[in-house]
Amino acid sequence: MTAATDTPRRERAWIVHLDGYPAVSTNDLTLDEVEVVERVCETPYSLLNPLASVKIAKALFVVLAMRAGETEEAAITRLGKLSLRALHTAFTFDPGTDGPPPATPEEVPDPPTSAPTSAIG
Repeated sequence: MTAATDTPRRERAWIVHLDGYPAVSTNDLTLDEVEVVERVCETPYSLLNPLASVKIAKALFVVLAMRAGETEEAAITRLGKLSLRALHTAFTFDPGTDGPPPATPEEVPDPPTSAPTSAIG
């Protein structure tokens, strides 16, 4: 909580929804589960965006399956057979109090070709 507002601060998170499993927020993952996600998708925690990478989405699905008792290997094999349709409603971004969701590569504008480098151009 901040001294100025005494309002609890919510952190950014992805909410993962997959049929047959309870929804989970990435903020509620244990450190061991985050390590599994990082290993499966080969992406550091700070860069996780399941809408930008199927590997990241699949890694988050694997953690859901592991929470339900599947082994990592079995979950990777089974979830790899999901269709792309499963991703369309599987992830919701919760901006918390930090602002809008992270940009996907397609949303990042190119810099102007003649951007000034000093105050006098």
